[in-house]
Amino acid sequence: MILLSIPEEAALCRAAFAGVKVGAMVRHCHHEQLAEPLTETPKARIAYILSFKPIEEQALRLHLFRPTYNAAVKAARATYNAAVEAAGATYNAVLKAAGATYNAVLKAAGATYNAAVEAAWATYDAVLDAARATYNAAVKAAQATRATAVDVAQTTYNAAVDVAHQAECPDCPWDGRTIFP
Repeated sequence: MILLSIPEEAALCRAAFAGVKVGAMVRHCHHEQLAEPLTETPKARIAYILSFKPIEEQALRLHLFRPTYNAAVKAARATYNAAVEAAGATYNAVLKAAGATYNAVLKAAGATYNAAVEAAWATYDAVLDAARATYNAAVKAAQATRATAVDVAQTTYNAAVDVAHQAECPDCPWDGRTIFP
């Protein structure tokens, strides 16, 4: 293969793509793929090769990058497109069915979860109510015991205060409520 200069190969490449539109089948657009549909304008691809590919690769890339008019390639592409379309339809159908199954399982699991949570809350509430009742009964009994003890202590204290008051303040006008009768 004889390669021309980079500017000459670029000019020949541009000429080969006159009138070729995005979507047309091309050869060697990318170095790892023999044929593929063009996804950008040929002008953009040529500019990319000239701007970003190593200089030692540019002439070869421009020389090999061409539209293909081979009927077998076009037929193969049509077969490929039909297979992809059919596979896509099958995929979408499977995806839809799997999604429906997933959603049904999720809904059932959610219902089971909600029932379990409701049962757990009912058990929790019953246990909590029993604990509150036990606590309240114990507190009420303790309060009654305390009140009795406080009453006895207060009565004893009041008696002692009265005795001390009479001894310390024998002429006091205190009547149990005020010093001003």
